Amino acid sequence: MQRLKRRLPNLNALVCFEASGRYLSFTKAADELCVTQGAISRQIRELENALGVSLFRRRHRSVELTDDGRRYHHAVTVALEHLADATGDLVSKSAARRVTVAATTAISAYWLMPRLPNLNARFPDIEVQILASDTDLSTREDAFDIGIQFGHGRWPEFNPMFLCVGEVVPVCSPKFLGDKGPFPKPEDLLAQPLVHLDDERVDWVSWPAWFRIMGVEETCPAPALRVNNYTLMNKAVFEGNGIALGMVPLLDEQFERDWLTIACDFRMRTAFSFYLLAANPDRMTPDCRIVRDWIVEQFRT
Repeated sequence: MQRLKRRLPNLNALVCFEASGRYLSFTKAADELCVTQGAISRQIRELENALGVSLFRRRHRSVELTDDGRRYHHAVTVALEHLADATGDLVSKSAARRVTVAATTAISAYWLMPRLPNLNARFPDIEVQILASDTDLSTREDAFDIGIQFGHGRWPEFNPMFLCVGEVVPVCSPKFLGDKGPFPKPEDLLAQPLVHLDDERVDWVSWPAWFRIMGVEETCPAPALRVNNYTLMNKAVFEGNGIALGMVPLLDEQFERDWLTIACDFRMRTAFSFYLLAANPDRMTPDCRIVRDWIVEQFRT
């Protein structure tokens, strides 16, 4: 490798030389490579010094290749094209094994990320790219291969596949439950600090709605804290700031690690469910199908 390095000029100089010889203009080469015309001139001059030959004849407002320059330009162009083709083949091969999974930040952080080691161990050659966004996936059709969406399931353009129902249950930190609990009945929570999630989406269950479904007629007390996303709500509960309504499928790791616990075991089934979306069925590679089947398996087990 050291011998090869000594025999080859600077790669950046070769790229500048190829562009300059193609345009027969240092200025146009500079524009293409987003550098100054002076930088191109310096690279060409250093290349000529290293080779010991003149590659260009400088005119007042133009340049032209010498005979040596034309022969060398042909060789450099062919070599750079071969290198670019080989690089493109490798990049394409890598991209073909990349599967982009889109989901909300909550699903990405609390459901997908804890399970990725399982996927990586079983399918180490598949690269998963997580696209975490709280915008509607139906507006980002070309940005992902597979999506996990919570909602009504009416997305015919994505061929939605049902994964599981949505359930919410009051959760708190184990210490909070030990200090303040137990709470055997829903109405026992009325005297406790409640963390409210201010979410404009209709798929989220509020505390007043939960109490109403549980048959508690008393007015829901003022919240101890209001937050505007699920991650902040989860953090607030973990820190012992009160009780929140947690989405059951997203809480597995928190329960297993004793970060959270069920405060009052009265679960409410929501009107919405979790679905798997395929952004473009025609683009489903074998690796996409593997990841799709793995997600289905994880939800159902």
